[in-house]
Amino acid sequence: MFLIIGFLILASCSHEVKNETNTGAVATQETITEQQIEELEENLENNETVSQESNQEVIDEINASLNELESVSEVSPKPVLLEAHYNNPKGLVDMVVNYTLDANGVITAIGVSATTYDGTANFNDEIQSLVGKTLEDAVNHKTGSSLTGDAFKKAIKSQL
Repeated sequence: MFLIIGFLILASCSHEVKNETNTGAVATQETITEQQIEELEENLENNETVSQESNQEVIDEINASLNELESVSEVSPKPVLLEAHYNNPKGLVDMVVNYTLDANGVITAIGVSATTYDGTANFNDEIQSLVGKTLEDAVNHKTGSSLTGDAFKKAIKSQL
């Protein structure tokens, strides 16, 4: 674009032209020197360089914004849902384990429920002590209910 503007400027300027009219008067158009041409070309090159630098600044700003978005999405916790199954004396238990980890792998929320057995409420209360700990800590956690605890640990261990 700057190149076109430069050519338009150069085209509008011309060397000195003398026209004599019938009366002998001399009409003179503006004169442009070699030095002025060089200055115009230099200005044009500087404008192109500034434009390239401006473009690079815009690209850098876009990249910084993209990096910021990526880091936000990496930090945003994503809940994990696991299914575990085990048999207790009353029948098959379909247990659901859900948890959320922060960016450092620390549990920020955890829960256990069952769709076929309502005896997991006490176990759910018990595992709330794992908030602030890691999945490795959850696997090594002492549980009071062995069948539910074993199924829970097996489900968590599958994520390590």
